[in-house]
Amino acid sequence: MTHNYAILQTSSASCPEDFYHAPCLTEVVNLDTPAVEAFIDFKNNPPLSIFADAKLDDAIKEANYSVAHTLIVKNQDIKMLGLVSSRQLHGELPVRISQDRGTPRSNIAVNLVMFPIEELLCIDYKLITGARVGHIVDTLHDKRTPYLLVRDNEKPHIIRGMFSAWQLSKQIGTPSVANHLSEASSLAELSRISRRSS
Repeated sequence: MTHNYAILQTSSASCPEDFYHAPCLTEVVNLDTPAVEAFIDFKNNPPLSIFADAKLDDAIKEANYSVAHTLIVKNQDIKMLGLVSSRQLHGELPVRISQDRGTPRSNIAVNLVMFPIEELLCIDYKLITGARVGHIVDTLHDKRTPYLLVRDNEKPHIIRGMFSAWQLSKQIGTPSVANHLSEASSLAELSRISRRSS
């Protein structure tokens, strides 16, 4: 069979070759590091997501592969409904729900343990470009939230990325700061559990 396509010029690959890839988060940061270096940018690190009606066991498997062990919870229209982390999936809330409903933990849907979008706080991307990690740490702690979502400058209705208290505590490594961040996460989780119990 005859083709009229010209043979393209080739060359040998050298070893090792560079390749396009998403930039990694800075492994170690301190409070004076620019905040953008500790920011989980969805443009570079597309987040993993899961449907709100998915079961916990499926979410646990997915969360193991995601940045900061956190998944975006979405509806059938692919709109963000909230966030769920490995910590929540393995935490006290699923146990409480299982006991209250008399249902196995494996039958619980993700939307029952997620942080709903209405309870999450946002910040504009332009604000973090001049901020330091210390600003983010103190904001997370002051607001008693484990996450800070970041809105895109050009499209404010789109979430560009996020900061995670868990991820930051890992990157900073200083025990006092890690405890500060852990306290923010714990307070948020306790608040949700107590609201559910009341």
